[in-house]
Amino acid sequence: MKQLLYHLSKAFSWIFLVLFAFLFVFSTLGFAEYYFGWDVPFVALRDEGSAIGSFLFVTIPIINISLGFPPNWFVIIPLIIFSFYSLYFFKLSRFFKVFITKTLFSAESILSLKKFLWLNLIIVGVATIAYAVLLLREGFRMDESALIMVIHTIASLLVYLYLDMAQKGYSLKQENDLTI
Repeated sequence: MKQLLYHLSKAFSWIFLVLFAFLFVFSTLGFAEYYFGWDVPFVALRDEGSAIGSFLFVTIPIINISLGFPPNWFVIIPLIIFSFYSLYFFKLSRFFKVFITKTLFSAESILSLKKFLWLNLIIVGVATIAYAVLLLREGFRMDESALIMVIHTIASLLVYLYLDMAQKGYSLKQENDLTI
């Protein structure tokens, strides 16, 4: 089961990395057509009549999917999210790798657990700020940022427990190595 979780988290890391690369390439192509007037393949500009204005639609002809995004700085948000979650799932695979290795109580394992804990705490902080802004603007409602905040808070607590156990095990191992 630990091997499966390790490989699954590594696969998710690669999936998010590919999505980031895809979004980066096609949003760059879309901006090139929008701002420079270049005729870029797979990109079509259409005005959907929304409050924001025109949307850039990137069409993938092989699977016939059309993705739309506004031609402004809002496209940076998904880029940040995909790159961050690519890193997150990579660190999650390192977290699961700790439990696969022969020596659980090592300095490398503890460092890997600390990095994953801090990554979770960063997500909790950003989601808390996003939810606070949403509360001030629109009042109370359940949003993705609230769900992300709860999920990563629980994950942070579990990682902290694992980290605490690993640190205590490492100190006991050091004491045991000294007495032998």
